[in-house]
Amino acid sequence: MAGTTNDSIFLRGGANGLAPLDQNANIPTMTFQKNVVGPLVASTTLTQAQSGSIIQLGIATGMTVTLPAPVVGTSFSFLVTTAVTSNSYKIITNTGTVLLQGAYVIGYSTLTDCEMFQSVIGSSNISFNMNGSTSGGLVGTLITFDCVSSTLWQVSGTNFGSGTVVTSFANS
Repeated sequence: MAGTTNDSIFLRGGANGLAPLDQNANIPTMTFQKNVVGPLVASTTLTQAQSGSIIQLGIATGMTVTLPAPVVGTSFSFLVTTAVTSNSYKIITNTGTVLLQGAYVIGYSTLTDCEMFQSVIGSSNISFNMNGSTSGGLVGTLITFDCVSSTLWQVSGTNFGSGTVVTSFANS
């Protein structure tokens, strides 16, 4: 929190809690970056402490990632670093009463075409499944889950697939 007194600017953080700044003062450089988790190579349940992280999905045989109990403001971005070639990457809510809504774009046909899929309020979708082809899960896929209520995650992003694409939203 900044304040002014007699043409001086004070910022929290000095030895006494306030550090004065003037025209000759150096302001420290601040860098903000997201935490990166992974690449994951086994099924896991995420924690609230990992909120804001980029979760790398990195095993060709797929896995299940379970979201933590919803807390409004919690956010996870999932980045595919290894294309799934068997089974699927599944991102699922922690219980059947916590749902997914939102929309994402999927690129396909050598990434020259795209479609949008959505899950609307009132659906019973609790998971986002990528099989490495028609429902996406190829390298570069980036899907974000933002908790918007105690029973709802908002999903958005870009998914890469192949063939005749289908939705990644599912009821299980």
